[in-house]
Parts: sequence; C-alpha cells; structure tokens
Amino acid sequence: MRTLPELKQAFTLLYPPEENPRQQRLIISQGRCEFCGKGNVRLEMHHILTGKLRRSFFERFFTVRMLCPNCHKGSKKYLALPQAKKEVEAVLLQEFNTLDVINIMGSSGLEQ
Repeated sequence: MRTLPELKQAFTLLYPPEENPRQQRLIISQGRCEFCGKGNVRLEMHHILTGKLRRSFFERFFTVRMLCPNCHKGSKKYLALPQAKKEVEAVLLQEFNTLDVINIMGSSGLEQ
C-alpha cells in the first residue's frame, strides 16, 4: 500500500489541480441540487472525501457535489452521500487499487 504522500503525487499526475471545481460542478448540475433537484437556491459544495487535508488536496470536479442547504446540512445529507461516494470510488478504481482508494477517500464503502 502506498503512503498518502505517494498517493497525492500519483493523483496529481492523473488529475491535475483544477482552477474552479465549483464552477465546473455548477455546469454539470445545471444549477440544481444534485440530490433532490431543487433549483433557484444558493447551492453549497459538498466534498465527498473526508478530512480537511483530503478535501483541500483532492478537490476536483468529480470529488464534489452541489447540494441545496437542506440536503447539505439536513438529514438528507446521509442519504445523498452513499451514491456520490460510489461514483467517486468508480473513477478512482480505474487508476488505483482498492487499498489506495480507501486511503485517498479517508473512508469508503470498499472497506466492508
């Protein structure tokens, strides 16, 4: 298993830092909550990867989702996250092994 610094280096080579992942995700979501579909609200960016250091380092358009305040902060948050985590896992598993993906994500459904 590679160390987190080694994984960060490999990740950066595969997915160079993006100038504005929030803006890219807003385009993908068409300005609507990616969980409930609500529009005409100020969307909040939710980081799929856990831990402050992971969030900032691994922030790319595919590791974040745009959620309305109700889905981001409310009880729906725990319903919205599993599908988003699976989507990020699927992308990462194309380039990394299972243990590396678990280490990158901080936590994952792959641990089971």
